Amino acid sequence: MKRVSGWQTVCDGILALAWAPQCAVCDDILAKPTLGIVCARCWRHLELSTPPVCESCGAPHSGLSRPGGRESPLLCRTCRELTCLTRRRAAGPYDGVLRLLVHALKYGGRRSLAVPLGELVRQAGSDVLSGADYVVPVPLHPLRRWTRGFNQATDLAQRVGLPVVEALYRRRATPPQTGLTRAERRRNMRSAFAVRRRWSHGALKGRHLVVVDDVRTTGATIDACAAALRQAGARQVSGLTVAFTTTMPTRLPKPAVPARRHRQQSDLPDARRPLSATSGLPLAAGSSTSRQPGARGPVHTDRVR
Repeated sequence: MKRVSGWQTVCDGILALAWAPQCAVCDDILAKPTLGIVCARCWRHLELSTPPVCESCGAPHSGLSRPGGRESPLLCRTCRELTCLTRRRAAGPYDGVLRLLVHALKYGGRRSLAVPLGELVRQAGSDVLSGADYVVPVPLHPLRRWTRGFNQATDLAQRVGLPVVEALYRRRATPPQTGLTRAERRRNMRSAFAVRRRWSHGALKGRHLVVVDDVRTTGATIDACAAALRQAGARQVSGLTVAFTTTMPTRLPKPAVPARRHRQQSDLPDARRPLSATSGLPLAAGSSTSRQPGARGPVHTDRVR
């Protein structure tokens, strides 16, 4: 754990008093904002991968088997289907605190989270990164990149400790993967990526590359990136993500930061508070509305505390 200096303690007190910054996960006020935008309690509840795990992707999937006999590696179903990737790693399952952190980075624009998440990725993929030459972030389509304002994969790739090369681009805007089967996802991503011209003339030949993304579901996106890089001459391509999903989602998760606390009536400005039926003035804090049988509109009653 980081040692907190006297000046840090003073700064934490001033920031907590004047600014009251909130945790990016649970929305509690940060006691030590100089240490980051996530509180210590949320970091303690972070769930990471633990053995037994697939020897190719490092995820604790069910249904692990050795397709080539006792001496072959222990693989999950997804890794048995992917052919272009050598190995894959992820820090943990796409659930709980880790999912909220990814949402805060990706949809909430909390780009400073790329620093601690990138460190988690670096630790989880230390064996994959060892001996690699470059890190390649999964590219966004230009329209999506413009809409979001940044590429979260690039922010993560810059934190893993190897040179980052944006060697890939998207040829087309692919439809959402949500609700598609494994085979449909692979077809959807087929030929979706290509190598940029400056990297297509032998610059990647014989290189060991690591493709970085935020979340891995079936691995179809990273595998499509690996196929393009191998066509350009890459000797070995591995995949690295913050999280992996253990089941295929049927509905796209809400692109939002964790839910804020419910706003009390007292937090609302007068113009937005319900009006009293008798006086026509905004109700005081703690008042409530209820509909009586046969009434045409809400009848306001003041709650006695």
